[in-house]
Amino acid sequence: MLRTIGQVINEVRREKRVSLAEIVALGISKSRYYRFIEGEIDMSMIDMMSIMDALTISFSELGLLTGKSRFQDISIRWLMNADINELTQRAQGVDDQDTDFRKLLFQAVVALRKGESMQEAVTQMYERLVTLSLIHISEPTRRTPISYAVFCLKKKKNQSRPFDDSIVL
Repeated sequence: MLRTIGQVINEVRREKRVSLAEIVALGISKSRYYRFIEGEIDMSMIDMMSIMDALTISFSELGLLTGKSRFQDISIRWLMNADINELTQRAQGVDDQDTDFRKLLFQAVVALRKGESMQEAVTQMYERLVTLSLIHISEPTRRTPISYAVFCLKKKKNQSRPFDDSIVL
């Protein structure tokens, strides 16, 4: 059975002997923390990052512990070294946790690695991206080895940008 993110966070907190007082010191009330652990509410990304910093855990580690592949780090190195059959399957939607955008990315990489045209997948990815705008939410302010800047993509109200077919993946 898959554990929720809140359950995993709480287990890691206990294993690492991080007290609830340390979580409260981050500005998260006990009540709110326990409601998150019970799955009653969601935690903001800023608060999640604060908790993860206190627990010294990364998004990838959290994803592995919860069994949710959507937290998997996808680097260019991984894409170029992953088994081509796995990439082909994921491009076809075998993993139901892969987003549509990830499927397009896998399609493009499979085409690239096979020496085929990536134009269709790249065009679809571009068309999806130009409908979004980037919002900068926070600065990396922590003095830890791992710090994050949080960005959020939101759907644009109008799509008045002309298509540029010179984009390269």
